Amino acid sequence: MPSSVTGVRCVPHARMCAGVPYESGRRVDEGLILGRYRLLAELGEGGHGAVELAFDTKMARRVAIKRIPLTERGIEILSHTAGLKEARTAALLNHPNIVTVYEWDTDDDEAFLIMEHVDGASLAEILDLYAPLDADEAAAVVAQVADAVAFAHENGVLHLDLKPENVLLARAGLVKVADFGVAALTNAAGQAIS
Repeated sequence: MPSSVTGVRCVPHARMCAGVPYESGRRVDEGLILGRYRLLAELGEGGHGAVELAFDTKMARRVAIKRIPLTERGIEILSHTAGLKEARTAALLNHPNIVTVYEWDTDDDEAFLIMEHVDGASLAEILDLYAPLDADEAAAVVAQVADAVAFAHENGVLHLDLKPENVLLARAGLVKVADFGVAALTNAAGQAIS
């Protein structure tokens, strides 16, 4: 039976998270991003950019930073306005099963989406190591993803890219849905707003 932390269903994960590296990827040694974030490690590469683990020197906490190129070979591939719209959409969603977005900013050629760091692994990584999940584990994951998606829908947001890579399982057992970067705002009839 799934355990509970302050009323939130948690995934029994001792078996699932055992052996998953704390910081995957290689160590990164660079200066501060935006004058405040010290890079610690690369976490992964997605369709829209690289995700890195960083330390927020102002708030003294670990964060995940998605680095999104704004240009490719001199051609604009993401406008500041479009990226800010995506970040604002994700920031609308304050829910225990949705990764929190803290900040959005840009420099000359990159955008930075600063998010909550989830200490754990993606559902895709867990499935690679431990598939199939037992019934209780699967039910706990599905219930928490459903809670996150229902909350997003209640607030007029469609995820549009829900997949195991975008479902994160924290070591404490909480499931978090990430990457609302391709999300769409909807109107009252549930139709996407452009």
